[in-house]
Amino acid sequence: WAGPTRRRRRPGRPASQLQHFTLITRSIFRKGSDRLARRDDRAAECEGEGSTSCLENAVMGVECENGVCANRRIQLRDFRHTLVQPAARPDEWSLVMGESGRTGDLVEEYVGECLTRGQFKKVWEVAKTREHLYFCALIHSLVLDGSRFGSFARFANHHCDASAELVQMTVATERRVVIRLRLDLEKGDEVTVNYNFEVGELEQECVCGAEGCSCWIHRMPWVEEDQTEGADARAEGKRVQRSN
Repeated sequence: WAGPTRRRRRPGRPASQLQHFTLITRSIFRKGSDRLARRDDRAAECEGEGSTSCLENAVMGVECENGVCANRRIQLRDFRHTLVQPAARPDEWSLVMGESGRTGDLVEEYVGECLTRGQFKKVWEVAKTREHLYFCALIHSLVLDGSRFGSFARFANHHCDASAELVQMTVATERRVVIRLRLDLEKGDEVTVNYNFEVGELEQECVCGAEGCSCWIHRMPWVEEDQTEGADARAEGKRVQRSN
């Protein structure tokens, strides 16, 4: 998935009204994707906050289901407040903190249309011509498409040394993806994630400027091995060129 769409901000109107998408809080499962998005195992029965079973669930990224435990941050939507603001680049947007947050805090859930691998490939034929993409891998065979329906998580820009990360968690056997802070952030700080080449067969030069920048983003794990090796060779060549 990628950065925000390019639309000019109109004074007095919130950013969410300017984008060509519908704001949702739960993913929309297309035919066949709901079954694949679920795990066979459920959370260990929580015996109370801080109990062994509760801690076991937390370590495994599984939320408790007893209705009183604090290990239910997604269910309670216990997210730090975020805002969508114009980015440094003209006519683009970024996700920033609306309040301070600490390492480990959740800031947004990434939601969208949940597509199977076959459904994604059909969508990709059209989407790959766009300048900005909003895809996020849920598991290897499922992709969340935030293009038409999504949350503010779609506005988190890429950075090789990101302030946050995408993590998979489980709620009542359903796999979910959330943005979790890697660093302490203050109000106004940008929330960035490393896209980690999750989806897409196109390559785009990375200009994040981080030390150890990977040079390229938007590679897809479903391409042939020789294409991947070719991309690695081009990235290596870019690193050499930059060092010169």
